[in-house]
Amino acid sequence: MTDYSTVKSIACSTNGIWSKIPDNDDIAKYMSSYYKLFAMGLGDNANKNFVAWVEPYPFATSGDMGTTISAPVYDRSVSPNMFIGVIATGFTVEFMKEIVGGSDSYNEVLKALVRRSTAICPKYTLNECEL
Repeated sequence: MTDYSTVKSIACSTNGIWSKIPDNDDIAKYMSSYYKLFAMGLGDNANKNFVAWVEPYPFATSGDMGTTISAPVYDRSVSPNMFIGVIATGFTVEFMKEIVGGSDSYNEVLKALVRRSTAICPKYTLNECEL
């Protein structure tokens, strides 16, 4: 029998999260729970207006360069906030250049947006039952 007390102690002493994943079990089930917990943390007030912009990439359907903006969606009428899903839209680089007035302006605008696409680390205040 494996002793997990050391890794559990490290996680607890650093305000981390610990979970035992049994050998030969469905790891996807455990990772899914972790991602739900991570998403719950992004639902706090510090990240209320968080959106993510990605650096341009070639769209699979056309090969045109484009970018995507996305944001998590939460039900904030419950506590803790419940993660519902993600909303996203994409548009081409050419469209963005047309909107902002040229490639130089576009590059600066996109760089600024990508830099702002960093969430604030959540502070979990979940009780043992919620966790």
